[in-house]
Amino acid sequence: MTTEKKRGPRPRHNDPDPAATGENLRAVRLSRGISQKQLANALGYTTHVGVTHMESGRRGMSDAQLRVAADYLGVAPSVIRPNVKATR
Repeated sequence: MTTEKKRGPRPRHNDPDPAATGENLRAVRLSRGISQKQLANALGYTTHVGVTHMESGRRGMSDAQLRVAADYLGVAPSVIRPNVKATR
């Protein structure tokens, strides 16, 4: 008998252009000298893979993830995802 990890539902995203958001996320992260692992920890991930998928556009960011990442990186959410209403 194998035991499987039960995962909660993935956060839903309403990101119209995950690739552009990912490029912006990567650019801001690198300009701040922050590693993927550090950002992943801030977002609640145990590895950097989730951030890798976001930066490559394979996975969009939920609004909650966007707010956490923006706060951690010290920028407005609209810097990472253009056309988002400012929440700061």
